[in-house]
Amino acid sequence: GSGQDKKTGLGAAKMDRWATDQNSALKKADDIKAALAERQRLAGSGQDTSKTTSYLRKMLNELSISISRLEDLLGETADSLSDQELERRDGIINSLKARCEDLQSQFSRPAQRDDSARGGSRGGNSGFGGAFGAPPSRSAYSDYGGGSDYGNGGGAHNELFSQQDQIMREQDQGLELLSQSIARQKQIGMAIGNELDDQNIMLGELSEGMDNTHMRLKRETQHVVYITEKTKTNGMICCIILLIIIIILVAAIPM
Repeated sequence: GSGQDKKTGLGAAKMDRWATDQNSALKKADDIKAALAERQRLAGSGQDTSKTTSYLRKMLNELSISISRLEDLLGETADSLSDQELERRDGIINSLKARCEDLQSQFSRPAQRDDSARGGSRGGNSGFGGAFGAPPSRSAYSDYGGGSDYGNGGGAHNELFSQQDQIMREQDQGLELLSQSIARQKQIGMAIGNELDDQNIMLGELSEGMDNTHMRLKRETQHVVYITEKTKTNGMICCIILLIIIIILVAAIPM
């Protein structure tokens, strides 16, 4: 029925995914093999191998992930596969594991610089060339995967390195722009800080002026109170004197 067709369709999709993941894992292994040979070539000529080493570390990690994905996919589709196909795929996974371990072992061994080119000027003509720096023979890479595989993968490998260099240059440009933006923000922040310092000084002077004004106002208020009280006292004295004069006048007038 429709359920069986759906199950069959899912099985076919997983089979297609198996083939895709298998090809991807095999291509990663070939790229790693070519990159190992490239690293040895760079080390042999005394050039920097840091970028190649970083690329190899990334690719080896991706290869391990791809193999794990193939194992998971095989477990999901085991019931729908014949014994022969199951054994074949299991053999492919084991072969990829062994190849990954071998590549990891080659990666762990540091690339050695070949000094035969310097010896060639004293009469030798092996390794990477004679006194005039002849290009290395493909047999020099036999321990790192074979000359023919390196020749086939070198173009794609160089293209990958070119893309990585372009990405790194773009990242450097982005970091430079970010650095400039941060520098501008720092200048703006310093200008705002200076302005705040000036405002704080002005507020301090204003607060000091207000305190002085308050003290002067308080003194003047006390002065007014003193004058008011003194005025009241003088008025009472005048009234008393006036009453005394009236009493004297009344007493002096005969009845």
